[in-house]
Amino acid sequence: MNKYKLIQSVVFLFIGLFLIRLIGLPANFTPIIAVAVFLPRIIKNTYLAMLFVITVMMLTDFMLGLYDGMLWTYLLLALFSFFGGLQKNLYLTGIVSVLAWHLVINFFVFISGHGTLSLAMTYAQAIPFDARLLFSTLLFLASFDYSQRYLEGLPWHNLKNILSN
Repeated sequence: MNKYKLIQSVVFLFIGLFLIRLIGLPANFTPIIAVAVFLPRIIKNTYLAMLFVITVMMLTDFMLGLYDGMLWTYLLLALFSFFGGLQKNLYLTGIVSVLAWHLVINFFVFISGHGTLSLAMTYAQAIPFDARLLFSTLLFLASFDYSQRYLEGLPWHNLKNILSN
């Protein structure tokens, strides 16, 4: 992919994520972890991928409202981008990322007093929400992966011809 197409794709993704965060999807059905894991594969720079995801989150969090766990959320997303750039298995990285999310964020929920009486109950009550997060992460990863494989298999000029017919 040439630099112009890469920049165009990243800008489109940024605007799309920004709007999705503002408009909102069903609870815990979000592409943000999938983007954090997948983006280093596209732009070939893990640190830019981290910056990208955290910038989207910060801008939208300032518009949607600040919350206690922002630091942990940003650190986890940066970590997911870091490992997304290192790991070969995209889907395993997505699964491990959601598991890490489940453990860290719900621990924070428990210690901040927003959870239940026990840590185990907090984790158990979060399973339906985080299962939906896992499903959405894998769904978005699959769509990103398929799109990338499809587009890499066709030169851009052939894609334009296909779309114009």
